[in-house]
Amino acid sequence: LRALPIASAQVFCNEPNDRPNPVRELYLRLIREAQRSIFIENPYLYHPGLVDALCEAKRARPELQITLVLPAKTWNDNAFALDAQQHEYPRYLEHDIEVYEYQGHFNHLKLAVFDERWSIHGSTNGNFRSLEDDKDFELVVLVDDEPFARTLLQQVQDVDVEHARRITQAD
Repeated sequence: LRALPIASAQVFCNEPNDRPNPVRELYLRLIREAQRSIFIENPYLYHPGLVDALCEAKRARPELQITLVLPAKTWNDNAFALDAQQHEYPRYLEHDIEVYEYQGHFNHLKLAVFDERWSIHGSTNGNFRSLEDDKDFELVVLVDDEPFARTLLQQVQDVDVEHARRITQAD
């Protein structure tokens, strides 16, 4: 990506304690509020809160375009994560959520874009360790900038979907 000016950015972080995880709550809020589109590319996307929120959002708003790019089996570095991730595929497909497995190498990108306006960038995986209240230190930046979000979709989503295999019911 070339350097672009950013309209607004806010940092969210989590630390191991007994308070609610602000990063998880950010993801859940943006999923619930999305009206047009959600794009998530993450190497470990199986936290039940995220999976449930994605399915509920699509059920509530069938016109909502949800696209997920996840690592393919051949290049996935964690067998448990792969199993947990693929376990959710039938639910995603049942709700017409597009699931793609990235091909060629392990993709460790952690990016989400909502309604072509808000984007999340940072260290957070979509798994228990990153999204529970008492596990890891995590930090993300929420960027509120439509031109920046559109550029991300062109330079990441459009490119990575071309290097991915879409998962279908036949799989």
